[in-house]
Amino acid sequence: MSSSYHYVELGGGVIRGRKLLTRGVVERPVDEIVRVTPLHSKGMGPLQNAVMDALLKTPNRGYELRFQDGQRMGLVRGDMAGLDAFMEALRDQLGERWEQVAA
Repeated sequence: MSSSYHYVELGGGVIRGRKLLTRGVVERPVDEIVRVTPLHSKGMGPLQNAVMDALLKTPNRGYELRFQDGQRMGLVRGDMAGLDAFMEALRDQLGERWEQVAA
């Protein structure tokens, strides 16, 4: 949870995010994204996952953005509002690269 983000935003080719617990701000260039993968909860059983899916109204728990230098940015649906809108904006900004980086 300490690595979760309260919010993220796009601007000028940079992703800026504020950490949920530490409140620290992280900035990463969009051009350095090499992979976007959905988050899954392997630590929970089928019943717990079904309950979470119902509460969140989706089986998708969020996304992990991976960067060229190995750094990762976890965007958890339950921790931040506007995740879907952010992902649409990121998809638009990546353009044709989206097909290469999205898992």
